Formats: sequence, structure tokens, C-alpha cells
Amino acid sequence: MDPAQPVETTIQSVEWEELVHLRNEIAKKEREASDWQHKALTLKRERDMKHSEVEAARRDVCTFYIDDRQTIDHSFWQLSAALEREAAQIKRNEELRVLLETRRRELQDAQRFMGTIDTSSEGDVFRHLRELNAGIFNLARSISETQVGAGNASNRAKGKAEEALAVELGRPLLDMLKSFDTRDDAILFEISVQAVVTSVLFWMISTWTNDPDGDAVVSSIHKRIQHTGECPSWCCVHHCTESSAESQSVAGQWRALAWKAAQTEFIGGPQWEHHCKERLVTVITHAAALSGMRISVSKSKHMETIAILAEKASKIRHLIGEAMVGSDYEVVLPKSGSPYATAEMEEAYAPKGKSRRQGTPVICSTTLGLRRVETVQGKRQATMLVKPAVCLDTLLEDLGLTDGGEKMSTSA
Repeated sequence: MDPAQPVETTIQSVEWEELVHLRNEIAKKEREASDWQHKALTLKRERDMKHSEVEAARRDVCTFYIDDRQTIDHSFWQLSAALEREAAQIKRNEELRVLLETRRRELQDAQRFMGTIDTSSEGDVFRHLRELNAGIFNLARSISETQVGAGNASNRAKGKAEEALAVELGRPLLDMLKSFDTRDDAILFEISVQAVVTSVLFWMISTWTNDPDGDAVVSSIHKRIQHTGECPSWCCVHHCTESSAESQSVAGQWRALAWKAAQTEFIGGPQWEHHCKERLVTVITHAAALSGMRISVSKSKHMETIAILAEKASKIRHLIGEAMVGSDYEVVLPKSGSPYATAEMEEAYAPKGKSRRQGTPVICSTTLGLRRVETVQGKRQATMLVKPAVCLDTLLEDLGLTDGGEKMSTSA
């Protein structure tokens, strides 16, 4: 036997073992590779499944998003439409509110213009006028009592006073004051104070514009509204038979509105009352000068009474001008020279037992009267509520100042 053969056999045996081992390893690796391949396939299937699930989820999300978006868009559109409808309704409501407010004001204005409900009563006017007349008498009496024996007025002051009081007193009373010495017996001076104060207060209550021309225009328009034709001069004094062009409510409301507008434009406020008080002081001072007296009313205790009279006249002015629309109320001041009428006047100094002298000329008024003028069955009718007190041209005889000229002034 060849000695090299066992070695070769051994080598072959080793190689075979290694080959077997390698084959086993290869088989093992192949099994492992197969296992990994199987796992890879499993993982791939799982991945594909997860991918499918993700894709399905994405599709679901997209579907939900689209649905929700459509729902949101639809809801937003509905909300926008609702807001637009609400805005349109709000605008409509505001227009209706403005229209309603306009109609309410128009109705209120119409009711106020057509209504005849007075904010004050006839009794208020009556009471204030009575108090005003009493105040005139008390002021004149107080001034005459405190000024008896006062200093003499200059001829210049007398001339100025005569010129200034020509309208308030009238020529007959002016002549009486010039012809008699009133410093010892001041009854004529007292009457003259009553006359000038009454005249100024009548003007305060009656004027529309504080201007004669303006008063004539507005008064003419007012009478045109009250009557269809030209208003006769006596229509508001006796019994007007003219048919009324407008109802009392329309005429009364027109007068109240015009009176209020004139009050705002021409009259009213502290300056007006101050002007009226100054005018009262001026006419009283002139009356004193005509009676031969020199006084200073503005610095006397009488200013408080004068202020009260001015305030009372303003109150009456408001009542008959603005507050009373159901009827027209007028203060009455008979002019100098007017015939005495017992139905409309009363004598201030009538002698006892002497009959009333119908038709005797009036020389002045010492108090204000009041009458109500209203439309009754289409006709204007006047009712005298308070008769004005007047003095007649028989005043000197009535006062007993004509016996032998005892009261005549030395200059007469």
C-alpha cells in the first residue's frame, strides 16, 4: 500500500466533511434566506395593507373634508343670507321707525293745531286781570299820597311831559292837569297815574311785535283768518255777524303760534320786562311833571310794585296769547273820546245817585277790561267779562272841582 494514500484519503475525508459542512451551511443560509424572503413578503403584504388602509383613510378624510367643506360653505351661505335679510329688515325697521316718528309728529302737530284744549282756564285770566287792576289802583294811590307837596316841576319838564303823554292821556285830561293845582289835592294826579299805567300795561299785553306798523299787519292777517271778508272796525267790540273763515281751533292755534314766534323774535326775556318797567317809570314821572311835581320813581319804594305789575302783565299776555285757544280773549281799553256804553264800561268816579250817562265822552280809563270773543254757529260773538273803569268828561264836576275855580292853578 502506497504510504501516500492514507494521507490522500484523510484529505479527501476532510474535504468531504468540509463540503458536507458547507452544503449544510448553504442549505441553512438558503433556509434563512427563504425565511427572510418569506418575512419580506409578509412585511410587504403588511406594508401594502397599511398603505391601502392609509389610502382608504386619506380618501375618507378627503371625503369627510369635502363633505364638511360643503356643509360649512352651505352653512356660511345660509348665515350670510340670514345676515343680509336681517340687515335689510333692520334697515326697513329703521325706515318704518323714522316714518312712524314722522307720522306721530304730524299727528301730534295736527292734534295740537286742531285741538281746542286750553292749558289754562278763563278763571286764571280773570283772576290775574283783577289783581293787575288792583295793583294799578294801589300804585297810583301810594304815589299820590307820598308826593303831595313835592317840589315844583320846571316848565321844560311840563312841556316834555305833555308831548310824551299826548297818546296815553288824551287832550281832555291833559288840559285838566294843566289847569288845576294838584299838589294839595292829588286826586287828578292819582287818576292820571292810573291812566298812563293802564295804557302802558294795555300795550304790553296787546302788542304783537312792539311796533305799531308790525302790529297792524299781523292783526289784519289774524282777523282775515277769523273772518271771510274785511273785518269791520266794530266786529270784535259788539256782535260780529261775519261768517268765520276758519274754525276756532285753527284760528286760535294760528294766533298762539304767531304770538309765540313774535314773542321770540321781538318781545320777551329780561330786556323786555326791563324796558316795560322803564316805560312805566317814565310815564309816571311825566304825569307827575304835568301835575306840577318833580319826583324820582326809579329810586323809590314803588319800583317793587311796578315790577310786579310788569310781571303780571306778561303773565296775562302769555295766557291770552298762547295758552288759550278755545276762545279769543282781549284786554279792553276804551280810547279817549269814545262814547260811554253801560254794557261795556263802568264809571270810576260816578257821583252817588246820579244816573248813568250813556254816550258821554270818555276821557281816560283807570283799569283794563276783558272780553271773550268766540265763534258760535259760524258767527263771532263777544262777551264782556270785566268792564274797564273809565272817567267821563264830566270828571271835574263829578269830583266837585268846578265850584268857583278853587282848585285852579295860579298860572291858569
